[in-house]
Amino acid sequence: MDISAASRRFLVVTTNFVVAEDLKEILESFADSAVDACSSVDEMRDVGYDLAILDGSLNALQEDRRIDTMRSKGTKFIILGGALSEIDNARSGFTMLAQPFRTGDVLALLDRLGLRRP
Repeated sequence: MDISAASRRFLVVTTNFVVAEDLKEILESFADSAVDACSSVDEMRDVGYDLAILDGSLNALQEDRRIDTMRSKGTKFIILGGALSEIDNARSGFTMLAQPFRTGDVLALLDRLGLRRP
């Protein structure tokens, strides 16, 4: 599906091909959704995403202007492998997804972020 025509747009950024494919499969199970997967934030397309799932240093991501730009356009963020407290999550603006994860973990986060379709 053309990502520009999809009603929901998701981005997965990780160097782990297996994790990227798992997340892509879970996210593409939504009707009218499309997923871009890339191995670094430098490869991200300039598209308005509903959600970006990123693998990387929280500090580096918080300092990246591209992330700020995406956030200003309404993108919500999940950081792979993170384990921050709820207070830290609220302060950072990122939601954490521990690895390894199950499909149910991803779907629960999508529910929590208001992105899952019935």
